[in-house]
Formats: sequence, C-alpha cells, structure tokens
Amino acid sequence: MNLILPTWAKWAALALLALALYAFGRLDGARIEGAKHLAYVANQATETVRVAKAQEKVVVKAEIKYRDRIRIVKEKGDVIVQKVPTYITLQTDRNFPLPVGFVRLHDGAAAGNDPGPSSDSDGKASAVTTSAASTIIAFNYTECRKLAEQVEGWQAYYEELQQVTNPPTHSQ
Repeated sequence: MNLILPTWAKWAALALLALALYAFGRLDGARIEGAKHLAYVANQATETVRVAKAQEKVVVKAEIKYRDRIRIVKEKGDVIVQKVPTYITLQTDRNFPLPVGFVRLHDGAAAGNDPGPSSDSDGKASAVTTSAASTIIAFNYTECRKLAEQVEGWQAYYEELQQVTNPPTHSQ
C-alpha cells in the first residue's frame, strides 16, 4: 500500500482535514454555548421559583400582622366612640355648646380648606353638640390611626419584599 499522492492531493487532503477540524470546533463550541445557555435558563427558573415562594411568605405575613393591627385599632376606636355619652352627658351638651368658630375651624381642617376670615358669629353657640363633635373626632382619629397602620404595613411589606427579591450579593 505504497501510494504516492500528487502534491495537489496532499494539499487538498490537508485542506479537507483543516476544514473538518474547523467544522468540528464550531459544532462543539455551539454545543458548549448551548449547554451554558440551558444552565443559565434553568438557574433563572430556579431563582424565579425561590423568589416567588419568598414573596408569598412575605405577603401572608404582612397581611396577617397588619390586618390584625388595623382590626385592633378599629375595635379600640369603636369602644372610645361608644364611651362618648359616658364622658359627655346630655347636661354637658346643654351647658357647653360649641361655638360656630370651632365648628368652622374643625370642618375646614377636616376638608383641608381655609375656613375663611373670622366673623362675629364665630363666638355664638352652634347646633353641633359637644358629644357629636367628640364622636366625629374620635372616629376621625381612629381612621387616621388605621391609615397609619396601613402605611406602616406597606412600608414593612416593601422592605421585606426587597430583601427576599434582591438578596445581598457576597463578593468573593
């Protein structure tokens, strides 16, 4: 089997061998990069599931904690409103009528509006009783405290959500 190939055939065989090695390298490189991409996608899916589970726990925890706190604030406010007749009797309502100026200031503050300039009628007795004003004020404070609890709950929820969604990275 002593074959003598012409020079052009040797070069052609060498070129074919180089082409085959190049094609094999390209295919192997594509396979390696494809495997890296699949590993990346699998890692992202695993991380997404981890974050979703962590977020679910945060949502449930915040919902339970702050729903109960808001309920307690409402219950306490209801008790205070129910006690108004105990502290402000009908006799008190008759003896201490609220001045028109107080009612104007209160209503302006509640609406966020300037009550306007004072007038001579501001010192006169209004139709609003002290017990009615106390009931409204106690209700408003209760609502304010409920909203404050909601804001605190949303802030805590956001902070915990940030912690589980974006855990700190440790550089090595």
